[in-house]
Amino acid sequence: MEELQVEIEFKNIDELKKLLQSAINQIEQLEGTLDKISKFKIQVV
Repeated sequence: MEELQVEIEFKNIDELKKLLQSAINQIEQLEGTLDKISKFKIQVV
């Protein structure tokens, strides 16, 4: 897996927590999408 680097600038810890939670949510959505694609590919093949 390639290394992923994300630059984050924040003024307080609450802002950082919100950014991290947003990133986690997007990763979970991506995982769900990839899972659906995988299942779809299995059905098509």
